[in-house]
Amino acid sequence: MEMALYNFLFVHIYELALRSKSNRDMPMYVVIPVITMCFTFNIASIVFILQCLQILPDINFFPRSGRVIGGLFFLGVICLYYLYGGRYKKIYNAYRETHEEPIKTAKAIIVVLSFYVLSFLILLVTALFKNKDWIFAGD
Repeated sequence: MEMALYNFLFVHIYELALRSKSNRDMPMYVVIPVITMCFTFNIASIVFILQCLQILPDINFFPRSGRVIGGLFFLGVICLYYLYGGRYKKIYNAYRETHEEPIKTAKAIIVVLSFYVLSFLILLVTALFKNKDWIFAGD
């Protein structure tokens, strides 16, 4: 169950990349950035919530000068996870073994967009909560 949601997202992005004429030779060029963005949004949401609960200090963990370094770090983590030992092939093959019919393109697009939009909305709501804006503003 280690990263089941991200693996589910991975399979759908990978399937879309395989169907694309320009990405068939190296579909991981498409998969890694999209998963990294969702992962980064979710990590930032967790940091914001932990700061609101005063478990983490209220400092800027994502300063302007460190965004590139942080982005590269998360990109490296995702690359290591999927590329180490050909894990991406094992994940894709395991999914294909349990699901006999191919993934429909429309379903894959909906899954990818849903993950991306939900990750961004969660980040937005946690940022509003952290900054006490909108519905979280006190009197």
